[in-house]
Amino acid sequence: LLVEFRVGDNAQSIQEDGIKKRIVVAARDNWANYFSRLFPVQGEKGSDVQILGVSHRGMRLLKVEKAAGYHPEHLKILRSYCFADVLSVELKGSNSLEFSLKTEQLILHSPKAPCIKAMVELFIQELRQDTNYVVALRSYVVDDKSLLSFKKGDLIELLPTQGVEPELQCLFLLAAVLVLDSFSVAFPGWQFGSTGGRCGLFPTSLVQLAPAPDYLSTSMDRRAEQRKSMKASPESRNTSRESSVLSLTSEANSTMLIPAGDHYTMTDFATTYFREAQSLQGLKGMSAEKSVADLVRHTKVPIQASLLRYSDSELNELATKSFQTLMRFMGDLPKHKHQAEVQCIYEILQLCKEKENLHDEIYCQVIKQVTQNPHQESELRGWLLLNLLTGYFLPSKILMPYATKFLQLASSDPSSTHHDIAKICQSNLRKNFLYGGRRHLPFPVEMEALLKGHGARRLVVLMPGGMEYLTRIRTFTVAKELLQEICEQMGIGEQQEIQDFVLFAIRREDKNLGKPIKLEEYLHDYLLEDKLVTVTLRRLIWRTPLHFDNQIYTDVHYGQVLWDYLNGRILLGQSKEMEMQVGLLAVFQHWAKVEQQNSAPSGEELKDYTPKTLQPSISPKALQNHVATLLRTRKPLQPLDAKIQFIEHVMKLPFFGYTTFVVERISDETVPVPCFFGVNKEEIVVVDGSTQVVSQVIPLKELQKMRTLRPISDGGLPGLELNYGSPGSPRAMWVELSQAKELYHTIVVILDKTE
Repeated sequence: LLVEFRVGDNAQSIQEDGIKKRIVVAARDNWANYFSRLFPVQGEKGSDVQILGVSHRGMRLLKVEKAAGYHPEHLKILRSYCFADVLSVELKGSNSLEFSLKTEQLILHSPKAPCIKAMVELFIQELRQDTNYVVALRSYVVDDKSLLSFKKGDLIELLPTQGVEPELQCLFLLAAVLVLDSFSVAFPGWQFGSTGGRCGLFPTSLVQLAPAPDYLSTSMDRRAEQRKSMKASPESRNTSRESSVLSLTSEANSTMLIPAGDHYTMTDFATTYFREAQSLQGLKGMSAEKSVADLVRHTKVPIQASLLRYSDSELNELATKSFQTLMRFMGDLPKHKHQAEVQCIYEILQLCKEKENLHDEIYCQVIKQVTQNPHQESELRGWLLLNLLTGYFLPSKILMPYATKFLQLASSDPSSTHHDIAKICQSNLRKNFLYGGRRHLPFPVEMEALLKGHGARRLVVLMPGGMEYLTRIRTFTVAKELLQEICEQMGIGEQQEIQDFVLFAIRREDKNLGKPIKLEEYLHDYLLEDKLVTVTLRRLIWRTPLHFDNQIYTDVHYGQVLWDYLNGRILLGQSKEMEMQVGLLAVFQHWAKVEQQNSAPSGEELKDYTPKTLQPSISPKALQNHVATLLRTRKPLQPLDAKIQFIEHVMKLPFFGYTTFVVERISDETVPVPCFFGVNKEEIVVVDGSTQVVSQVIPLKELQKMRTLRPISDGGLPGLELNYGSPGSPRAMWVELSQAKELYHTIVVILDKTE
C-alpha cells in the first residue's frame, strides 16, 4: 500500500523489479523501526527504555506498548539520536555501554553490548569518510579574534586557506605564527574552519571527524530539543503527537497560533538550513555578496542541487528532478511530450508519499516559486499545489512555524490574487496537524476539477427514513465538519449529542450498515471515482435525552427507529403482550402518514407495519381486529405527535439502543446458534435467538483487544475474536458472522466515542 495504483493502470506496463524497489525504499525511509536491528537494553534507574534500535538512520530508544482495547502491541519511540550526535561509545565491563553525546551521557546495559558498539561504530565510520567537518569534543573559548571559539558538540566546517581573500589570509597566517610561539605547538596541530558564521584557527586535539551536516540529522536534533523544552498543548486532540513550536488553540477557535514579530520568515529559515546559505555563511564578510532572500524567491532556472542540505545523493537527485517537474506544472519549463498537468502533480505527490524525508524540501521549493513570481498564472498553479501539499503532508517541526508564518502573511492582504487560497492552505494545515492528512491521492477526475477551479463537489447524504441531505464538500473536508453541519440543521448544539451520530460509507450493492467514518477521517478517502459509495447518517449511541423541538430532528429519529423496528435491528420477543404492542405501534405508524388520518389500514398496510421477524407468528386477522379497536377508542394524533409516540414506545423495549448482529457460530457451545450479538454504549451481550434470554455480558471497559479472523474454509464466514476480563482472569471468545468487519468497526467507534 506504500505505492498507490489507480483504476486503469496497466499491470503489464509496470516493471515488477522497479515497483519492488520502490516499496522497499519507501519502507526504509518512512517506517522508523522496520530496518532496525533491535537489542534488549536497560537504562539507568527510572528509565523506561527496553529496546535499542540501530539502523542507517541512527539510534532509537524504544519501549513496548502493550495492546489495549483495539490498539495492537507496538514499539513507542522514547528518544532518537542521529549518528552525528554520537561523539564516542565505550564498553564499561562486558554488559554496559557509555555513549558520549553532544549534550548528554547515555548509559545502557545489555548482554549484546559488544555487538551494539561494533554496529554503531561501523555506521559512524562510514559516515565520516570523505568529510570536511569536525565536531568539538570539548569547549574552546578564547578572546583572540583570529582563533575560533566553540562549545562541545558544535559542528565545524574545515576551510581551505586558499578560499580566503589574500589580505585576510596573511592576517590569519600571522596570527598562526603568534599562536604557535605562545603555545609552542607544532603547526600541524592547528586547523582552520568556521561555525556559527565565524571562522578562525583551533586546536586539532579538541575535535574529531564528523559526518557532513544533513538536514535530516538537524530535524532529529530539533525534535529531541522540543521534547525537552515544550509540553504538549492540552487542547491537542492527539496526545501522542510531539509538541511543536507551532501550537494549536481549542478546536472551537480553529486557528493556529502564528509566531509573533518578524521572526520565523522563510528568509530566516533559509539562512539557517538552505544549502547555499550555509556555504555563504562560512565566508561571511569575505566574498558573500548574494542576498539570502534571493534563495526564497521565484527563479526561472532549475536548481542544480536540493535547497536543503542532504548527504544522501539519491535524495539530492530526486529533489532536483522534483523542482523541474514543479516548473513544468507551473509553466516555467516546457512539459515533456504527452505529459499532462495532472501527471506532474501526481509525480510530486507520489514522491512525498514515498519519501517523507523530502516533505520540507518540496514545501520550500513550492514556497520559493510562488514568492515574487512575475507571472500570475504560474503563481496560481503553485498555490494550487501548495493547497494539496498542506492537506496531505505535514512539514517537519522545524519548518512548521516558518510555513505557518508564510501562509499567514500571504493571506493577510485581501487585495492579492492568492488571498483566498492561502486561507484555505492555513485551514488544510490545521486539520492536517489535528487529524493527519488524507490517506489516498486524489483521483484524476477530482484533480482535473481542481485545475479548473472547482474546489467543491456535490454530496447527497442519505438520512434515516429516506430523506436526503444535499451539501457540498471540499477536497479536505473531514467527517466532523459534515456531521456538525447536519446536526445544526437538526437543532443539535450539544457536543455530546453530536458525538452520538455516525456517518457510514456504504457500497451501493452492500445491504449492511457499511463502514463507520471516524470524525477525523477525510470524506474523499471514502468516495470512489465510480460513485458507487453512498454516505449515510445514523445515531449509534443513545446517551442524551431526546428533544422533539425540530421537525427534521423528529423525522430523522422516526425514520431510523422505524427502520430498525421493522427490519429486525431491535430484538422483539414473541408473546401475547408483544402482539398487543405491535398493534399499538401499527396505529402510530398509520397516524404518522398525513394522508391516512381518517381511514383504517388495509391488510397489506398492516403487514408493512409489522416487523418482518414477527410476521410468521402473528395472526393478520387478530392484528386487524386489535388495530380497529384502538382506532375506535383512541383519539387520533397529528403525524408529528404520532411519530413522537412511536419513538417513545419503541425506546421502552428491552433491547433498544443495541446495534444487533446475527451470529452463525460462537466459541461458547452452550449458546444455541444462530444467536444475536448486541453492542451499546456500555456492553456487549450475547442473546439466545429463540428465547431472547441474555446468555453472556461483556462490559466494554473489560475489553482488552480484538481482531478479525479470516474464513477457515472456502465459503466459510469471517469472524471476530475478543479478549476481555481482568489481567488476573483473562477470557476470550470468537464468533463467526457475515458482518464481522462491520461489528469490529462498530465496537471501535463506540469505544472511541465513550472513552
